[in-house]
Amino acid sequence: MAEKILSRSIVFLIVYLSISLFPVFVHATDWGSTGLIRVPNGRVIEDTNLRFTLSQNYPYRHIAVTFGFLPFLELNGRFVTLLDQKVERSEWKKYGHYKDKVADFKILVLKESDLLPSVSIGVQDFHGTQLFFNEFIAASKNIGNFDVTIGYGGNLFGSIFKEKHTEVRELDGVFGGLEWKVMKNLSLLAEYDPTEKLARKSKEEVKSHVNFGIKWNPKEWLEIGYSFQRGYEHGICFSITWPFGKPLSAKKPDYPFYGPVDHMPIVPVLMERNITDRLKSIVEYLQEEGLSNVKVTISEDLKNLYVEYENKKYLSHVKALGRALRVIVCQCPSDVDSVHVIIKSQGLKMAEVIVNPWDFIDFLNGKITSKEMLKRTEIHTQITPYGEKSGFSDITAGKDAGFQFSKEFNPISIETYFNDPSGFWKARIGPSIDLKGEFENGLSGEAFVRLPVWSNVSTNLSPITKNPIRSDIVDYMSETKPVVEQLYLNKISKIGANDYLRLTGGFLELQFAGFSSEYLKTFFDGKLGIGSELTWAKKREPGSIFGLKNFESTTSFLKGYLYIPGPELVFQADAGKFLGGDKGFRVQITRYIRGGSVFLWYAKTDTSGFTGPNRGYADKGVGFTLPLNIFKDHDCQGQYRYAFSPWSRDVGQEVSQPYTLYDYAIKFTPAYLKSHWNEITE
Repeated sequence: MAEKILSRSIVFLIVYLSISLFPVFVHATDWGSTGLIRVPNGRVIEDTNLRFTLSQNYPYRHIAVTFGFLPFLELNGRFVTLLDQKVERSEWKKYGHYKDKVADFKILVLKESDLLPSVSIGVQDFHGTQLFFNEFIAASKNIGNFDVTIGYGGNLFGSIFKEKHTEVRELDGVFGGLEWKVMKNLSLLAEYDPTEKLARKSKEEVKSHVNFGIKWNPKEWLEIGYSFQRGYEHGICFSITWPFGKPLSAKKPDYPFYGPVDHMPIVPVLMERNITDRLKSIVEYLQEEGLSNVKVTISEDLKNLYVEYENKKYLSHVKALGRALRVIVCQCPSDVDSVHVIIKSQGLKMAEVIVNPWDFIDFLNGKITSKEMLKRTEIHTQITPYGEKSGFSDITAGKDAGFQFSKEFNPISIETYFNDPSGFWKARIGPSIDLKGEFENGLSGEAFVRLPVWSNVSTNLSPITKNPIRSDIVDYMSETKPVVEQLYLNKISKIGANDYLRLTGGFLELQFAGFSSEYLKTFFDGKLGIGSELTWAKKREPGSIFGLKNFESTTSFLKGYLYIPGPELVFQADAGKFLGGDKGFRVQITRYIRGGSVFLWYAKTDTSGFTGPNRGYADKGVGFTLPLNIFKDHDCQGQYRYAFSPWSRDVGQEVSQPYTLYDYAIKFTPAYLKSHWNEITE
């Protein structure tokens, strides 16, 4: 009897654990996207998470990157190697196995609730060769420690994504699967995959549509999977998930200012010591916080304190504002009514933040909420006249910084070049030096020099046009001589509260030199921007430090920008004439995350003046910027930038500028500062 009771207790415990304790993981499929083993489920990766996946199940090898671009949108890009097929054409003899670039997306249309499943729709391989094309809908429901998925794949959206020649073979029909979370970090999976035929010329058979697998998470960020697929093939899958922009190492302590506190009124100060000395002490405390170009002014009526500074230390300008305000309110005379903080960039006064110092002290002490503090704060780009401009003999401590110089040496700088017939993975490697100088009033200069020591970048393809724009990039990257990639002067002017002008001249990028002018006007606290850009460019001579070719071009664009706070999205549209003389438009969507960004672009132009691979091509690609501070043990500014385009073509091309005016101005607009107000206490 006791044995029966014990047996029943064990069974009850197993069942209880099976339905109660362990959460469901969001797994990577072999091809990167969220799902089981090969079939997708009804979920998407967590917003702003980035996942790297490497898998192999013969004949497929996947290298994939998956990103939560929005809470409901998952983007996936992958390189697929077909291990049972080699490229046999003579000009591709060093290419090795057949490889394909694939782009997928997945949209969460219904979030899981107590009663309803999560439901997603998606498209695999929606552009290009479409060897792995499929459109699907999938639903998943968590029941205790079990997760059930069912879906249907095929051509669901007609000709929106599917090309005429495309054969639907992936997940063509009903699919589904089951995950059992047997331990907190261990799952068993089984799925039904209706795929009948593998990609291209594969002779591999599908002996069984039922796949089995194990997913193990030894670390929260690491997943290792084993699978048994098609009735006979073993597979393995590794994935790493990282919240995009999150620092990779712990930061050294950087505590905010807590004192000393000096609220002595102005009148006693005037009696005891020079008021300028009092203002100088505020300047010194702000400089100790890492802020530069600091000036402190008190109005003639002694009621308004004006503080100017430039932030070159903190990645977040709102964090820098919070650090500055802590100093100011601790050192503010008690008879001052308002503090005016003027945030500068390259010597230009970009934004003014007005607070009551005693309100901010109450906020720091938890007496009023962050939301209430923001309501009591004025933020605008129209700077209040003060000092000499106000017509009063206001008292000022500190002075403009004058010329400022910075340098950065990178011992290993890597430029990549993919998918050439002579070899898929190619690169140029060597150190680089970046020198920057800032003068006063928006004038700056930069020199970026590469010192490549090795390059295997080459091609055996003939030029695709007489006057290439980008398709001759191999000629520039194959050199191992010193390269002055950028050498220019840049002048930015603020010609109104919301009007900006940029003039740039010199060697602007690796392939073009020239002169450029840009105008921008912002509206609705910076949420909308409209502008124009005119650039005269001359092609640079590869292998020569300052040599120029005979080819020149003039580009002209009307530009529009839309900033959406919250998700931190910027939509940019350029319409006009591109470097190749083609006219059309280019759109870019950028998601800003933790000081970095991920961006996608697409250009559609009239290619009737082109021949060969350029004709009918639409330039497109994806890129990202990573904040430099993720690799440091302290907060800092600076970014790494990388962009990837499937092919080097000559249509829809612009000259690369140091930055657009909107990129420069957006982080000082009221809309942006208010959206990031939660960073004020960091």
